[in-house]
Amino acid sequence: SVLFLSIANIINFMSFFFLMYLIYHVMAPRDNKKHCNSISIAIFVSIIFTVLRKLFHKLIILLASTNPLFVAFGGSIAFLAWLFISFNIILVGARTIYYLEQHQSWWLLFKVFFVIFASSCQLGGCLLTCVYDI
Repeated sequence: SVLFLSIANIINFMSFFFLMYLIYHVMAPRDNKKHCNSISIAIFVSIIFTVLRKLFHKLIILLASTNPLFVAFGGSIAFLAWLFISFNIILVGARTIYYLEQHQSWWLLFKVFFVIFASSCQLGGCLLTCVYDI
């Protein structure tokens, strides 16, 4: 059963990677499409989604074991939070590909990635000023 679970996780990751690659390479309106940029960002986003999916699963199990009332009321709020975070991750990946194709600089890419993530999560202006000082 352990082998079946590991094969299922690999198939799940690869199918999600393929879906992200199709979204970023085929559906994104860009002029200069490079496969290496789409593949690298699709792998990065797939890893982030896999980790967040595991954390979300553990959070729901923790809430269910603590108090069933938390799951009844918090399940819908947790689902909406999951949708919000997922949508922001997909948008950050698309914007990262755009900046990577415009500037071809990985340091600038990480700096812009942090700025976009901080602004999309509405963390406040102090994080943005810290990034601009780097």
